[in-house]
Formats: sequence, structure tokens, C-alpha cells
Amino acid sequence: MNSKRVAVGIAILLIAVAVSLAGCLDADPIGAPHDNASVSVQMSVIPARPGKTVAIDSIRIAIYDVAGDASTAVPDTFPLAALAEAGGNLDGFLEVNDATGTHFLSTLRIDLTEKSPYRVVAYLAIDGEGEFDGERSVELKPGEDRALVMVMSDAGPVNPGSFDLSLSKTVVAVRDIARIPVILENADLIGGIQFRLVFDREVVESVTGIEVDPASRLYVEREDGTKEPIESSFNMPTDSTVQVVTVDLHVGEGDSLEAPLAAIPPGRDLVCFVRLDLIDNLTGLPDTMDLRLENVFFSTPSGSTDIAVPDPRGALLIITE
Repeated sequence: MNSKRVAVGIAILLIAVAVSLAGCLDADPIGAPHDNASVSVQMSVIPARPGKTVAIDSIRIAIYDVAGDASTAVPDTFPLAALAEAGGNLDGFLEVNDATGTHFLSTLRIDLTEKSPYRVVAYLAIDGEGEFDGERSVELKPGEDRALVMVMSDAGPVNPGSFDLSLSKTVVAVRDIARIPVILENADLIGGIQFRLVFDREVVESVTGIEVDPASRLYVEREDGTKEPIESSFNMPTDSTVQVVTVDLHVGEGDSLEAPLAAIPPGRDLVCFVRLDLIDNLTGLPDTMDLRLENVFFSTPSGSTDIAVPDPRGALLIITE
């Protein structure tokens, strides 16, 4: 009787070992299990003139693993972690056209075992005019979903005497910080920007800052050759309004009252983001929030005159799970 019990016990043990080995063979090799992170990239293409149709010849989003040198300026020399590309019919990209421009959305996934820096680079070919590119840095953790926004212009000339400030439509997951892109158009040199952004306080937990795009015209070169962002400050006159002032407070040699402001050169492109921390427990997602611009003024480099922008253009913030 005991020998039979031993035999049965050994058989059960062998079956358990076999099942365990089969499970190991089906799983990843020995080592830390891989996990999946995703990056949702929204690219907004802003036409040079309102109402102009922007024809996209091709689109490509590449994510590079820059763990070896997170500060590299040449990401395409590093391993490619993910890629989405299309030409002509743009398969694989969600495309939306409206009065604010043409918007593309694509989600790329990366396998990784630990937190690591990546560089996201987007390339667009527009109307046969060559390739435009945008770039963002992002640090990913296993299991994380991140949303990035890139805004590009088709690089048409700025109309003489044109001054405008606008926002771009943004898609963001409720658990992420919403970065609202601010598009600046100025035909002449300006010394500063002032505006108010009005939002729904029931959706926004707080305003966390102003983030200057490193490639933008809000970075100025100092006398010693270094480049620094023009400072932006903000306050909240009401619980649903943030007021932003962007002006260079750096004073060189001489009387500070007479020192001119660092001039922002003419152009039309993305210059900065307003960061909004969204409330976590929003119900009824997806949801859409109106963002409105008010009281927009540009100052001349001397700071003596303000230029009013009569019709600044707000945008929509689309919030998803």
C-alpha cells in the first residue's frame, strides 16, 4: 500500500514539474519579464493661411532608445525602438481635419524591463516642399502610457503686419499632464507676450507651469554664446483663468530701465506649452473641454508699446481614458 502511494506521489510530482517546465517554455526566457509601454503621438499641422488645405505626402514617427546618451542631438544614430510610417493614403494614422488644421494620431508600443529615456522624432513631407520634423524627449516606465504633442507649420511666409496667438487641439489621457501647445505668429520683432487662458475648473486640478519648447524662438542667445529660454511667469486671477507673461528679464550691462528686451524674431510656429494637471476622477470619458484665449498683447522690443491681438484662437482639449 505504501509503495503504491509513493508511486502515485512521484507521478503527481512529475506531472507538476512537466506543467511547470511547459509554462516556463511558453514564457519569456529566464530573467526579468518584459512589459509594454505605449506612446501616443499627436501631430498637428497648422496651415500657413486659415482655410488652406495641407496635403501630406508622407508621415513617419520614429522612437529611438537614447539610454546610452540621453542628451544626444542625433537620435537616429541610436537603436530604433518603434516606428510608424506611411505615404500617400497614410494607413495606420488617425486623421482629423478641422478649422485649426490637420491632426494625426498614432500609438507606438515599446517592450522594456526598466525605466529608460527615449527620443520621439516625427517627420512630415508636405505639399512637395521637403521634410519637416519635430522632436520630443520622454522617459518611459514598464506598463506606462504617455501622450506627446507635436505641432508643425507648413512654413508659409508670415503676412506683413500679422500678429496672432493660437492654441492647437490636444488629445490627452486623463492620468497625464495636458500640455497645451501655444502657436505664435508675428511678422515683426516683439519683446514679449501676454495672454489669458480660460478653462473648465471642474476638469483641471491645477496649472503646473509654462514649458518653453527648446527648439522655439523663445530661446535667446546671450552675449557669452549660451542659449536660455525667455522667462514666463503665470498667476491665476480666477480659479478658471491663468494669465501668462513671457518677457526677457535678463539685464545686460547698463541701466536696467534702458536695456531693451530680448527680441523674439518673426515666424509662425510652436513656442511653448501651458501644462494642466487634470482631475483624476472624471466621469463620462472621453470628454471635450473648450480652451479660450483672451487679452492677448505683444510688446515691442523697447517695451514702450503694446500690440493687441483682436481675435486669438482657442482650441479643444480631448480627454480620454
